[in-house]
Amino acid sequence: MHRRMLVPAVALCAAALVVSVVSCGGCEKSRAPVTALIAREAPNAIVMPSPEQTLGRLHKFLGKFEGSSVGEQAKVEVQGLSKRFGFNPFDPQGWRKAGFDPARGLAVTLESVKKDGKDVDAALFIIGVGDAGAFDKTVKRLAREQDDFLGDVAGDGDDAV
Repeated sequence: MHRRMLVPAVALCAAALVVSVVSCGGCEKSRAPVTALIAREAPNAIVMPSPEQTLGRLHKFLGKFEGSSVGEQAKVEVQGLSKRFGFNPFDPQGWRKAGFDPARGLAVTLESVKKDGKDVDAALFIIGVGDAGAFDKTVKRLAREQDDFLGDVAGDGDDAV
């Protein structure tokens, strides 16, 4: 797989496997941090306590490359991700419109699950939800589009997700 496609493919696979175990933003006042939702025996986890803060720092960092070939390539990548996701994943407002809450934590982990009686690793994507209706529409669209994308790549006509 091309390196350019790796990040969007991994991100979209995670989005297709989304499990919303974090309650919506207005549902309760006290919520467990995303780290509390990760199984102790999970072999790997990537945690972002505040995507909104991280996005702000990333934007500032990428600004250092403005006008350079790296900056231009970053713009192309962001445009590609924005097209694939249907919103700019580097803009907190885009997250909100898609139903996510960028002020809350985000985590991706591998969990062992049973499938056909065998243990297999499955990606678990944990993210804060701000608007449950918009979130539901976004996740269903991403899953459908990811299935179409993987089916086209596989070329076998089978459902990939």
